Amino acid sequence: CMKASMLLPGITGPMVDIPGINEPLVDSQLYEPIPYRAALNDGCTHILVLRSRPDGCSILGKPKLAEKMIARRYFSRKHGMPSLYEYMKKGGHKIVYAKDILKLNSASRVKKGDKGPYILPLSLSKEETEIKRLERKRANIFDGVRKGCQYGHNILRVCAQEHEYLRYTEGDEASKIAFPNEILDHKEDPIIKHLPGHKNINIYHL
Repeated sequence: CMKASMLLPGITGPMVDIPGINEPLVDSQLYEPIPYRAALNDGCTHILVLRSRPDGCSILGKPKLAEKMIARRYFSRKHGMPSLYEYMKKGGHKIVYAKDILKLNSASRVKKGDKGPYILPLSLSKEETEIKRLERKRANIFDGVRKGCQYGHNILRVCAQEHEYLRYTEGDEASKIAFPNEILDHKEDPIIKHLPGHKNINIYHL
């Protein structure tokens, strides 16, 4: 599932097959780019949505020629799924994303006394530079992760003041504790593996 969730169609490898699931899997950007609806369907009552794109960024527009060519080759020719190609060519996935943003913005305006489920979407402000999907510079990705942590912490300080750590720790400090500079000292990104006989191993993700 983790591999499929990071699989950009036509760019990062073939579709993923999982035993017990009768269809191949790719990145959820096609039908559920922001997976809060899955949480609602599972009965969740309080949902924290961490958006990876800054608020106010452009989310519509016609699919680029390269995107349509990749989709045609990947879905229509290689995998025999012309309906998925047509869906992407018409920007179906972007329309779903835009509708999700509108629903989340509406859900964020909940008032005291309103009935749940309760959804709190978090995103960076529009002044922040967006980290592109194909960004490969570790320092840029790291900076984006840390900014997201900082912003989320500061928002939660307002919403959950009963927690001492949130109340007494600024977002900038919290983000540096959660993501210390030492992470960038690793020459390569470690991969999670089960190592027999090894315990208490600190593994960083980036």
